[in-house]
Amino acid sequence: DEHNNKTVKTQKVTVEDTTPPELKAPVDKVVEATAAGGTPVELGTPIYSDIFKVTVKNNAPKVFQIGTIEVIWTATDEHNNQTISKQKVTVQDTTKPKLTVPADITVPATGTRTKVSIGMATATDIFNVAITNDAPADFPLGTTIVTWKVTDENGNFTTGTQKITVVQKLKVKAFNATRNNTTNTIDPRIMLENISSTDVNLSDIKVRYYFTSEGDYTQIFACDYSQVSGSSGQRNITSYVSGKFSKVTGKTNCDCYLEISFSSNAGRLKPGENVIIQSRFAKINWSSYTQSNDYSFNPTADDYTDTSKITVYLSGNLIGGIEP
Repeated sequence: DEHNNKTVKTQKVTVEDTTPPELKAPVDKVVEATAAGGTPVELGTPIYSDIFKVTVKNNAPKVFQIGTIEVIWTATDEHNNQTISKQKVTVQDTTKPKLTVPADITVPATGTRTKVSIGMATATDIFNVAITNDAPADFPLGTTIVTWKVTDENGNFTTGTQKITVVQKLKVKAFNATRNNTTNTIDPRIMLENISSTDVNLSDIKVRYYFTSEGDYTQIFACDYSQVSGSSGQRNITSYVSGKFSKVTGKTNCDCYLEISFSSNAGRLKPGENVIIQSRFAKINWSSYTQSNDYSFNPTADDYTDTSKITVYLSGNLIGGIEP
């Protein structure tokens, strides 16, 4: 007081920091996968502030797998005040695998259906892939489209196509010289044309004409004329043609067939060449056949006409026509 009497009291003043830092994580990321084992991602830079020194960390892995991961950013000031902020990182695989299909293939027929080694497609992708195709076990005559498909483990897929063409070595044309419903002599006129790119041994060929025998009588075959024609000229092979008869059961419009064959002296049928066979056969007692119910008979053809009802075999394999 004014006489210098004093009393002393103390006051404590505490300054503390309880304010957490301000923190904003980088924007969410969506990136394309670059490796099957994980993809490194540039996360970006967070935004933060505080009046004191701040340390910022995150829990991000070194590389990210396919899918979405939530990265947690933590800002801690020197008084251990903390703020967290989250960032979503999505790694996706939308890249289709690259597919290379085998080259198109053209092969000669070995039968009505032909086994073909079509090769194997190849594919590249950063992930595991599976390759499939819809090829049949064997191929019909003509062109078949095989579709290849490669699918990676994330469901992305690519397709490609391959053409498999099976060509008939021999085209068959025929007509009957006698086209009456009933006759005592059946006289098929048959032409075989080599439409492949390779020679064919005539001795490897057999031709079958199907008919109903109308009685169990011995039958006699004769080849009146046979000739090979092509760019290199003509040659007569009549004496090298033979025929034999065989019974069949359980077939429609036939109980017998004539099988025509060639001896080794008949030579080769080159690409583009054709051979005609003018033949006839009859029963030993000259009784009549009913041609109208014969499988191979064509009542309307009066010249060499495409037919599927006379079958051709090469080395024992059916390569032309349809068996009854």
